Amino acid sequence: MAEIIGFFNEDSTGQIVVTFKDENGDLFVPSSVTYRIDDVYSGQPVVGETSVSPASVVTITISPGDNVIINDDRASELRRVTVKAAYNGGQIVDSVDYRVKNLKFVS
Repeated sequence: MAEIIGFFNEDSTGQIVVTFKDENGDLFVPSSVTYRIDDVYSGQPVVGETSVSPASVVTITISPGDNVIINDDRASELRRVTVKAAYNGGQIVDSVDYRVKNLKFVS
């Protein structure tokens, strides 16, 4: 189950930092890293599978266009970032959720 990491305002830039550690807790560099972003409520893809340069610590920048409210009747929307990393013939898949705050509801 994904953990909710917090809020980003609609139409704002956000960042998610991903750290890759092995079973001993040591940092490692995967051979490939991809991510995708989906709107949890509607099931709509927000960002299709996107490659990033592999590193032991990867920063995923979420653009203002990725934080656009889909259903303006909601005070916030839940987005899921799913990260896949390949290493030594294996694969890690994990996800984290964040909320996009609809500024229409902010007074």
